[in-house]
Amino acid sequence: MWGEMLFLESLSHMISTWQELRQLREQIRSLEEEKGAVAEAVRALLVSRGFQVNQDNSQVQQDPHYQGLRARGREIRKQLVLLYPKEAQLEKQFYLWALRLPNQTHPDVVSAVPGSGGGRGPPRATLPVTPAVSPQPVGDESQARVLHVVGEKPAFSFRPRGHLEIAEQLDIIRQK
Repeated sequence: MWGEMLFLESLSHMISTWQELRQLREQIRSLEEEKGAVAEAVRALLVSRGFQVNQDNSQVQQDPHYQGLRARGREIRKQLVLLYPKEAQLEKQFYLWALRLPNQTHPDVVSAVPGSGGGRGPPRATLPVTPAVSPQPVGDESQARVLHVVGEKPAFSFRPRGHLEIAEQLDIIRQK
């Protein structure tokens, strides 16, 4: 019951964070498109007046249309500067919520808590779960177990060399 509540809470937070992130990315994309359109309009204005883009264009700076475009460009950049960190924060938040979701995609994975079924319905009848040994990896790699071995370990009549040793003999390593 407790695991199911945590799962549902994590899932709802993750979904709401994803929706907020999606809306924010759409807003950023829209502003970036508008920023590109403003930059193109400034270039077109300069070209239409016979100026080159990187040239001294003090005459065109007096043009109200030019000033309006530049002001809009600055406004867009200020908005984007505020939105980029928020996007990064939401991405991090989304990732952290996603880490809280159980990863039970394989039929041999069950909850470490006997009888809980991982918070997703009744426990699987085909897999016995005892409190002492759980088939779900809990902890670091030392707790992992081999489920299935495919093929046999190859046997060589010589000592196999590693990729580093081979690369050194071929003299293809630039930095040692």
